[in-house]
Amino acid sequence: ASLSGMLQVLLPEIDSVLKYLEPIQVDAGNFLIRQGDPPGAIYFIESGQVTAQFEFSDGQRQSIRLETMRGGHIVGEIGFYLNQPRTAAVVTDKPSTIYCLTKEALSEMERDDPEAASLFHQLVIRLISRRLGHLINTVNALQR
Repeated sequence: ASLSGMLQVLLPEIDSVLKYLEPIQVDAGNFLIRQGDPPGAIYFIESGQVTAQFEFSDGQRQSIRLETMRGGHIVGEIGFYLNQPRTAAVVTDKPSTIYCLTKEALSEMERDDPEAASLFHQLVIRLISRRLGHLINTVNALQR
């Protein structure tokens, strides 16, 4: 399924936002985000698979997997919105089609098409809320 099709489920008017996203093809084994990097972009996964991982600096362990994500997920949104360095790395597990929105592209959208920017922020809120709901369910299941 296309990114447009996946996102239209959450927000039918999404097409005006998509023109600001840059599609990129990423081979398996590449870093999409490096832990500690500045938050320059937010990423939407159309296809493939990525893993968010925490990388240890103590030399005893290399990394620990935090979450594996496939099409329809968003990555890098926390640091992007909080303007904080990346707290985890994101690595492609499989060849992936990913759409990137840079801070510059978001600023352009907010300036040139405020309605599209509003839709974008609504989309991100819905995706974050969906992920938060999943995490709450996971914590509740683990406490039983």
